Amino acid sequence: VEDGAVAGVLAGGEQIRAQWVVNAAGAWTEQVGEMAGVWVPQFPVRHQLWVTADLEGVRPDQPVVRVPDAYAYVRPEVRGLLIGFFEPASIGVDPRTLARDFEMRFLPKDDQVLTTWAPAVSAQFPALLEAPIVRGCAGLPTFTPDGRFVLGEAPTLKRFVIASGCCAHGIMTAPAVGQLVAELILDGKPSLDLGPLSPGRFDPEHRDRARLKAACEAVYNAYYSLSPGYR
Repeated sequence: VEDGAVAGVLAGGEQIRAQWVVNAAGAWTEQVGEMAGVWVPQFPVRHQLWVTADLEGVRPDQPVVRVPDAYAYVRPEVRGLLIGFFEPASIGVDPRTLARDFEMRFLPKDDQVLTTWAPAVSAQFPALLEAPIVRGCAGLPTFTPDGRFVLGEAPTLKRFVIASGCCAHGIMTAPAVGQLVAELILDGKPSLDLGPLSPGRFDPEHRDRARLKAACEAVYNAYYSLSPGYR
């Protein structure tokens, strides 16, 4: 950091000069921000999904189906079905507690989530009750206290852009996020107003990590809520 603006990065002992730096480190975005003295208001929350063996009648062009009463979504995966849950008792995972050699495959999983909520999807997908499960996985999507992305230039450091807090929509929205970041860097102004997603929009109270974790878990828990605030 030089004169209130980012000047580059130090990686592997090598100093790399840069006019702009984009912090898109997923679950570790907060820690990367801290290296530059920037606070990023987000918290990773465990999300789980499972994939069945091949099922007769599954087509790759079937739509994604959401079943809010079961906190579930179902979509085709190869010739089987993928089912994921936004269970109402989420678990936030602090990256500070993870080992340096951590990989997502090490993340503890809970198959009870599947056995508890899958029967509630049986009315829409009866085949799920008898379908063999071939694999399951867990990840750490990042959530924010208000359920909106953290996207834009840091309020306390010029030319340091944050692209995170995607609230489980990162893969789906990645092309748009990439375009907006590119416009911000190249044109100085993105084609959409990023004000509602500004990294500086949160109150200082969320700097309390316990409070931040609870707020982000609450957004996850209400992901399929009928409350207008989380639609």
